[in-house]
Parts: sequence; structure tokens; C-alpha cells
Amino acid sequence: MGRGDIVRALLAAGADPGVHNTAGNTPLHLSPSPAITAIFTEELLRATAQSDVGRVCQLVASGLSINAHDNPLSRNTPLHWAASFAQPDTLTCLIARGADVNAGNTDGATPLHDAVARGDEAIVRILLEHDANPHIQCYKGRYKGKTALEMASDKPDLHNLIEQHVNINNKPHNSNGIGIGNGSVSPLLQRQQPLNREIGLSRGLSGSFESLTSVGTDSVITNGPELMIHNAITTPPVPLPTTTTTTTTTSKQTNGEVIVDDCGKILPATTTTTTTTTTPQPRSPLHSSSSLELSPRMEQVCERLASAQLTSPPRPLVTHSALHQLWPQPRRIIELQGPSWSPPTHTTLAIVSGPIPIHKIVDVWDIHKRWLEEAGCEVKLGTVVSASHPPSHTHTFTCIVNPALTTHPHQYTLTVRDNKVVLVCASLESLHSSLVTLVQLVRVCVCGVPAVVISDHPSLAHRGLLMDVSPHARVPTLERLYQMVDSLLSLKMNQLHLMLRVSPNTCSLPYLPSEIVSLDRYCEDRGINLVPAFDIEGTLTTTQLNEVTSTITATLTHFTSARQVHIGPRLTAVLADASTTTTTTPTTTTTTTPIINPWCSLGLSPSTVLLVCANVFHNKSHQLASLPPSVVLVEYGFQADYDFSMGVQLGVESGRPVAVCPGTAAWSSLSGWPEAGVSNVYRGVVGGVEGGTMGVVVAHWSSTAALTPLVFAWPPILVAAGLSWNHNTHWDYVHSSVGSLVDTHLMRVPGCGLGAALVELGRCETWITRVARGQSTLDVGDLPSSTPGSALYQLLADPDALSLDHLTVEVFTSVMRHVRRAVREGGHNTTTTTPPPGIGGSVSVGVSGAASSSPWPLANLVTLELHLAMDMILTACRLGRSLVSVGSNPRSNLGLSVVNPGVGNLPPTLRTDLANKVLGLCEVYSSVWHQGQEGSGLQSSLVVLSSLLARLLPHHSLQPNSS
Repeated sequence: MGRGDIVRALLAAGADPGVHNTAGNTPLHLSPSPAITAIFTEELLRATAQSDVGRVCQLVASGLSINAHDNPLSRNTPLHWAASFAQPDTLTCLIARGADVNAGNTDGATPLHDAVARGDEAIVRILLEHDANPHIQCYKGRYKGKTALEMASDKPDLHNLIEQHVNINNKPHNSNGIGIGNGSVSPLLQRQQPLNREIGLSRGLSGSFESLTSVGTDSVITNGPELMIHNAITTPPVPLPTTTTTTTTTSKQTNGEVIVDDCGKILPATTTTTTTTTTPQPRSPLHSSSSLELSPRMEQVCERLASAQLTSPPRPLVTHSALHQLWPQPRRIIELQGPSWSPPTHTTLAIVSGPIPIHKIVDVWDIHKRWLEEAGCEVKLGTVVSASHPPSHTHTFTCIVNPALTTHPHQYTLTVRDNKVVLVCASLESLHSSLVTLVQLVRVCVCGVPAVVISDHPSLAHRGLLMDVSPHARVPTLERLYQMVDSLLSLKMNQLHLMLRVSPNTCSLPYLPSEIVSLDRYCEDRGINLVPAFDIEGTLTTTQLNEVTSTITATLTHFTSARQVHIGPRLTAVLADASTTTTTTPTTTTTTTPIINPWCSLGLSPSTVLLVCANVFHNKSHQLASLPPSVVLVEYGFQADYDFSMGVQLGVESGRPVAVCPGTAAWSSLSGWPEAGVSNVYRGVVGGVEGGTMGVVVAHWSSTAALTPLVFAWPPILVAAGLSWNHNTHWDYVHSSVGSLVDTHLMRVPGCGLGAALVELGRCETWITRVARGQSTLDVGDLPSSTPGSALYQLLADPDALSLDHLTVEVFTSVMRHVRRAVREGGHNTTTTTPPPGIGGSVSVGVSGAASSSPWPLANLVTLELHLAMDMILTACRLGRSLVSVGSNPRSNLGLSVVNPGVGNLPPTLRTDLANKVLGLCEVYSSVWHQGQEGSGLQSSLVVLSSLLARLLPHHSLQPNSS
């Protein structure tokens, strides 16, 4: 009820703040408002100062952040208070629960500064043993310019203790004096040594998708004992978006070879990963908190400057919270003085003449015109002015496209000031990007766009999506494909690869040649390069190779503006082998002649760049010599922990450019594998940038039984788009914000919950698959599983073959409950009802109401796909629960606790009930399919469900209606 006085009185009287109600909520979960949180924080600081360890544990168990601040002016954490007042066991308790030993207050003082000022050797020793950095300097206040080591100079015992610790640990420093070892402000910001092959190219958490494996008490997913953090290469993060600041009246004086599966996907080789462990903080089901605030923290930046022994003030930080909702996150945002700008309903545009034809610039503005109008701003061309004359003050927008005014070929600078907007762009492509940012600004800054300068350019020049449009699989309709192109543009991606399957005489072109030409033009107008990609089904003999290359040459005539051609893994392997062999040509006299280099028989123009699978050449590097000069090596890898370094190293050794191809992991399941998709994309993009790659192509593979709706590919695509522009975006922000980014930048209805529901469904499916395998909830092995797929997929495709050893009725019931709640109550804000356990805030109208209010053309379809996935999961869980119930062994001590009895051995009433549900599911499945996919693949996709019907009712002729 928000009665802070009563809350304060109850806490003072000893009420347990960590008590749970029947729904699994703690008091703080029910009302996580700033005022209530401040009262809890005040109680935590009091308990810390009084060394009441039990009370500290209770407050942390209530969901209160272990790194909460006392007030905005001092920003001391509980560990600061403990270092100043508490007993050693209190420090140990806080650190064991994740307290940041190097957190800085507003003066830059760390807990070690306070401990040295206090003069307690035991306290100092505990902090040093937990990697407190004695070289961090205060940048203002009482101890300005001093490190903890310098402060101890007049205390011989403490000084010797710190010096001894420094000598034992031998923390390295670079030539500039910057601490490499523990000079960052928190463990999440700790950075390691430069790139080497042994530890690969990945960075951050490779598979420990915390927000996907650690949720509330009523969730099906629970914390494991350890959080696996893979050793990785990292670079300092950019400032992160904002959250509410907690205020309290309490204060403290501051002291200063290639394996390919049937779908054409590369199967990973076994890799060895070095891991360390730490204990994670509790996470909520849909929105993950972080040990880093989702706001730019002044003390973080200043502390990094202090550890680098810099005395100049830090660059001004972004304080306007809406600016942190931009995606991709711009590299540089500078807030200016001045009033905010609200775009008028009718505005005019002045274009400054330059090397780019004016009509091309106008064409780009026309493409973005409807998105600006959605935001309430209609733009018309006002005038064209010379570069030597300033535009009139009557024009709201001024646009300049001239590469001579930028330092990067894809850079743009957007300035909003004095009710004017100026865009300076290097190219038409960067003009597209700047207009995307402008539209986002108008959308997210509902109270007016602040005076600001945004300067940005991508980390990777080539940023694409590969769509597998194989026949008899999930091929989007042409209308949906056009809408996907617009969505890629809104995420600043610039390539769309269509993967076509080729046989000796045909190519699986899913659309008419005239439609391909129109699609190519549509993409080109939006700065997106349509790239034809080719691969083969099954095997191919050398004698058939010429026929295949001829088919490819003929197909390329429909892609009129293709500047790149992508060759898939199977075809790359065949072409590579054929280029290094000889064959016997039947003539009157039999002679052996070398085969013509097959790469040259593809019929490519001299300016066309060829993309080939790098994995083929891992153990056959000698075959690289036969490749044409204009070739890019593409390293494929789709597992959560895949190491892309082999392909990068191959490019370094051969002197060829490299791109990475992670996957969406939205296959072989009912709702995708978001943990695998996001982790794989993060490793590929971030590691690829640091390894010198030139691009990323996120692959969305299909298959004959394509049960995974296309909507589940969007979270990894969105992450790839953001990271390929700004690879310094920190993992902690990426993995906790996927759902909200989907809502804000695809649905364009912030907080609607569709993105969170996408993540939740995939998270449940990943969790139950691990349970079925007997894996740890943090084990990223075989994720995603290409064969035989997820446990829920197996329950629909081949239920009799699924091992039930580790599954229980309670497991399936928990998944069903959690999935229903995730879809029904996916979003939350502060205006409606009580949320489910473990989620702060209140629940909004949810996913069902989001489609009607969303301007995204795909909103209705993706919402239907989400509900379809929920229905498939519920059906699979009902079947699994029935099998477990019938197969339970009452004498489990003598053998297996559960034996899979087979669908045919279920009671007739159960089989009939399940058959009716599957039959209804088939009807819904067919209806949703026809709204988004070409009809040709429906029958092969329905085989899974129709086969399940035949198992349930073997003597009946129930068939789904697929018309």
C-alpha cells in the first residue's frame, strides 16, 4: 500500500524482510518503489554498521541489491559502511553475496580507502584477499589524488600489509601505468590479457545467460550452485541505460574438418573451455537486474580514469534516460545545453548539395517518411542550398551527405539543437542509419528530444541475415519478406542472404524471377544488399558439378544488383575438393586432364565477391590456394560456446578477409533456444570484431519439420544488429535487455511483454531439455541440439524414444504454469495488477493486447506465432506428463524410477483426449502457417503432428485439415 511508515516500524521491530507469501513473493517484490526500497536500504545499512549478519542476510534475501547506495550525494555501498564500522564477518558476508570490493563512492573512494582510514588490519586484509585494488585514486574530497596504498604510508603495519599483497600478486601494469589486473571497478568490468589462440576470441559470459537460467521462486528455472563464466577477451563497456535511483535519509560521511547435418548446418567440434565460478545474484523471470546499474555511473568512469592515473575530468555522461533506449547503442552521445525539441507536425527539409545526387537523398528521406509520420512528424522538401551558403532558419531539418565531412565511410553525425536537426552523413547508407536514429529519438523521447549530438559508425561494415528458404520448409511469403526487410533497415542491418538449395538441374527459387527482381530493387532502395546464397542437398558427384555451376549461373541472372555470392558449407566442400583433383576425360585416346577450376565456372562478374565456408578449410588449408582472390572466408558456428577463433586465425594466416556466421538457434525446438542464440551471437560478433573480421551474417536455418515459428529468430537478430554497430555494448546489458529491446524497437510498444514472453518460452524449453538430459542448468553443451532436438520437440516428433529418467509430473506442470503466465502477463509497468512471483512492478495488458496497438506490420502475425508455440509446448507437456504418470515405477529403488511406456500403452481415455488436442493444434498450426509462410512447406511440417495423431489413435483415420 506504499505505507512507508508502517514498513519502517515493522522492520525496526524485527519483521523478516525475506519472508515469502503463498505466491512466492517477498514484500519488496510486491512494491519495489523507490520510497520502499530506500527504507529497506536504510535497514540494510543499519544492520551492516551494527554487524548484524543475520539481519543482513535477511535483507539480501528480500531481493535488495547488495550494492545499493545510501544516497545520491555520497553513493556509499553497504561494503563501504562495513569497512568503516562493521566486524570482519560482516564484510565476509557481503562479499560472499556479490558486493563489489572496488565500488567507488562520489569521491572515488573504495571500501579499501575507508578501511585504511579506519586503521583496522583485519578489515584491510579481508578486502585485499578478495582482490581490492590498492592503486585506485580518489578524484575529489578528503583523499583527493590518493590511493589506499598512499593513505597507509603513515600506518606502517597497514602499509607493509598492502605492499606485501601487491608483491605477492604482482599485478601487471602496462607502459601507461594502467592497471590490467584489478584496475576495473567491478568483477564484471575486469579485463584480461590480449588476444591469443588458447582462449579464443569470445568475451563475457559464453553460455551463462543469467536472465534465462535464474528466475523467481515460482519459476521452473532455479539457480544452480554456480554461474559458469568462461575465460574471455573483453574491452571496457560503454555506459549503460538508466534505472531509478534510490534515496534515503541515512548518510555516511565520505572519506575522500566439417560435419554437416541434414539441414546443412555445421556441427561443432569438441572444444575445451577454461572456466571459473562465482555465485549469481537472484534474477527475476522476465527482467534481469545486474551488478552494474543500467545507467551510466559516474563513479565507474571516474574510477577507471583514476586507476589509469589520469587527472583530467571524465567526458560528460549522458543523463537523459530516454537516450539509453536507442538501439544499436551509439558510440558517442553528447548532451548539450538548451531546451528540448518536440518535432512539429509539419516540417521542411533543406538539402545541402554535394557529391551525392539530390534525388537519391530525397529517395532515402521518402523511405523513412512514413516512420516519421507515425511519430507525428510530416517532412517535406523545402529547398536545396549550396554548400557555401547556410540554409534558411525556416527549415527544421538540414541534410548533408558528403564523405569529405566524416572520418569513417559509414559515419553519421546527428545534431539536435535550437529546434533544428542537422544530419551530416558519409554516404546514403549512413543517411539511412541516421534517419533510423532520428525516428528512434522521436519515439522514445516522448517529452521532447534533448539537445544532443550523436556521432556513430558501425563496428562491422557488413551486417546481414541469412534466411534458409529451402523448399518444403518454412519460406516466408513475399509480403512478410518485404516487412522483414523494413525491420532489418530499422535495426541498421545492410544485407539479406537468401539460401537456395541447388541440384544438378534445378534451383529451389521460392519466388518468381520477376518477384526476385522486385525484391532486389526494394532492398537496394533501402541500402540493403540482397545476396544469393547456394548450397546442395545430400551429396554431389564431380561429374554433376558442371551442371550445378551452370544452374547457379542461370539463377544469378535474376539477382541484378548482387555484389556478393554466398556458397554454403556442403557446396564449398565439393568445390574445394574438385579444384585440387584430376579426372579422366573420355576421348578416342584416353587422357588425364586437370579439371577446370570450378570456382571460375560459377559465372561471376569480376567485381563480385565470393563468400565461402571457412570451416571446410580448417584441416585443408592447402586448398585455399585454388580460391579466387576476391573471397571472404565465413566461419560458421551455432553452438552457445562455439569458438570462432579458428576461422579468424585461418584468415590471418592466409591473408584473406573473414566474416562470422552465428545462428539464431530458432530451430529443432518449439520456441527456439534464446540462451544459445544470444550467447552464440555475442561470441561471434564481439570476438569477430576483436579478431579483425569484416562482417557478421546471422543464419536462420530451416528444416523439413519446421515447427519453430519464425518470430523466435528475432531476439538474436536484434542482438546481432546492436553489437555489430557497437561491439562494446556490455554483455550484462545485452543479456538482461533482450525482451525490452524487442518491445521497443520491433513491436514499438514499450513494456508490452512480447519480447519477454519470447525469451521465457525458449528459456523453459531449454531448461526442461537440460533436465531430461540430466545436465546442470548452466551446462551449455550441445545447445542448441540439432539432433534430435529439444525434449519438448521430441515429445511431439518421437515421444516413445524420449528418456523420462529425470522428468517428473511436477516438472511438466511447472513448465505449463510458467508458459501460460509468461504469455498472458509478459509485460509489466506500474499501472495495473499484481505481477507473478519474482517480478517487480505490475503487469500490463500483456501480449494479447500488444498487437492491436503496435505499428509493426508483423505484430499480429508474431503474436499468433507466440500463442501457437505456447499451445505446442502445452500439448507436449500434457503428453509428457501422461507418459511419466503411467510409466512411474513404484519400486524405483530396484531400477529406473520412470520407464517410458510408449504412447500406445497410455489409457484409451488419455489417448483420445490428447488426440483431440493435437487435432485442434493442427488446425491452428495450418491457419497461422498460411498467414506468414508459403503453402508448399506446410504438409512436410505437419508430418510431425499427423504422425503423433496416428500413434495416439492407430485404428482411426483422423487427419488434420491443412487446406
